[in-house]
Amino acid sequence: MRLIAGLRSMAPNVFCKLTFRTKPRLIMRSCFCLLGMIGVALIVSNCQYDPDRVSDGDANPVIVEYRKIYSASKAIGPDSTLTLLEQFLANKEFENYAHAWNLKAYAHYQLSEFGPSLEAALKAKELDGKSSEFAQQLFMSKLAAGSGCEITDEDLKNGLNHHRITMWRDWICTDSLPDSSTIVLAYPISDNDTSNIIYRNLCFHLTNEKTGIVDTTIISRLKNAEALQQAANGYFEQIDVPSRVLPVFQALR
Repeated sequence: MRLIAGLRSMAPNVFCKLTFRTKPRLIMRSCFCLLGMIGVALIVSNCQYDPDRVSDGDANPVIVEYRKIYSASKAIGPDSTLTLLEQFLANKEFENYAHAWNLKAYAHYQLSEFGPSLEAALKAKELDGKSSEFAQQLFMSKLAAGSGCEITDEDLKNGLNHHRITMWRDWICTDSLPDSSTIVLAYPISDNDTSNIIYRNLCFHLTNEKTGIVDTTIISRLKNAEALQQAANGYFEQIDVPSRVLPVFQALR
């Protein structure tokens, strides 16, 4: 009985001792885990890319600033885009960034300012002569500025949309109407992308020698419809005028 009583009297003390030793270990482990999680969080937050922090050690400030302009250009329009680009290119550190010059060429193109567009496109191509994207903008600017006849087949070889540029070059420079197969190559259509069908139909409409009136249902579905309709009217009215299709190309967006 005394032994049992002794064990009973000791049990609470043993339990307390075990509990006291176990709790600090759990607390210490929890603290270490918590500190580890905080450390990881701090490391991750410091490594995250922030486009508004030009001074990020792993980010090129030229690219960071340009991306801001490029992202904004989709919403603010070509006028405001050009304003931002002028400020960007005025910086000596940024003035030779080819992508900015190419975007400038495109913005001028959207405003029908084809001379400045060509100048900017030439600068972009000078800074990066290997970019097929820049070459395409240069060809488009040349065509719209009336210098498309300078574009050679060698220039266009294996380039982006070379079938389309070739068609418009020949149409503008020789006044010879493209045939249906040429138009189909210029504006391909797939099951996944049928957006070119409107442009294809416009070309079929313009090359139909039996047609003498603009089909407004086609024009109304395209961008810059008002200017495009005016250009198409001139195309049908001025049959004997050289390069009469040029204003149509200039109005396309």
